[in-house]
Amino acid sequence: MIRRDGGEHTAVDVRALAGDALRVLEPEARMHGVTVRVEDGEVLPPVQGNAIQIEQVLVNLMLNGVQAVATDDCAHREVVVAATRSGNTIEVEVSDSGRGIAADMTDRLFSPFATTKARGLGLGLAISRTIVENHGGRLWATNLKAGATFRFSLPLAVVSPGRLPPAIGHR
Repeated sequence: MIRRDGGEHTAVDVRALAGDALRVLEPEARMHGVTVRVEDGEVLPPVQGNAIQIEQVLVNLMLNGVQAVATDDCAHREVVVAATRSGNTIEVEVSDSGRGIAADMTDRLFSPFATTKARGLGLGLAISRTIVENHGGRLWATNLKAGATFRFSLPLAVVSPGRLPPAIGHR
């Protein structure tokens, strides 16, 4: 689905990419009355990766959250993106306040063509998982009492001997 050599890998600020992804889907979120926010937090080191592909993963996860909340009758329609450091990785979390992942979907959530959307192809999560795994990370999902959370981890940028990666803050 995704070529392993698909583009240049550089030091990437995942929080900045989440902000870029937010700008892409903000009109859709606004149309459905959904608040999407990227949480501030500690200054994070960069991950090594293809910025376009990582942003695609963020757009997909955030848009899925917006669409899940938009079709739900919940009073609090929100998608929250947070990033934290966990050892030698950065972990990104995309949570929504919808009704969560249906029990019959949990085993096939990341399988190609598995979808609950009337017009969905069921490729977004499968492609996102492939992208994350091609970057040396992993992508998984959990159900909450209200909503679902998708998390992915990516390894920190490779450091040349004698050089430290730049610390990257948020916008």
